[in-house]
Amino acid sequence: MALREAAANAVIHGNGENSYKRVYVDCRCYMDGEVSITVRDEGQGFNSEEVANPTTPENLLFTHDRGIYLIYDPIRRST
Repeated sequence: MALREAAANAVIHGNGENSYKRVYVDCRCYMDGEVSITVRDEGQGFNSEEVANPTTPENLLFTHDRGIYLIYDPIRRST
């Protein structure tokens, strides 16, 4: 789910749905079982730490910023 959301964000938000821009996905598998997946686009970038947490009471009714949470929350909990 995190990879799908990251790819969709790269196309829609990063590249502005410009079909001439590319999205790059790099996957690395290590002998110790670790897997690293990086998604890059040709957009301006953003600071993920500035995205509001959608699970706090004041943000529960907002419909935005959930994708970033879906990408980063499971990763934060697994490390």
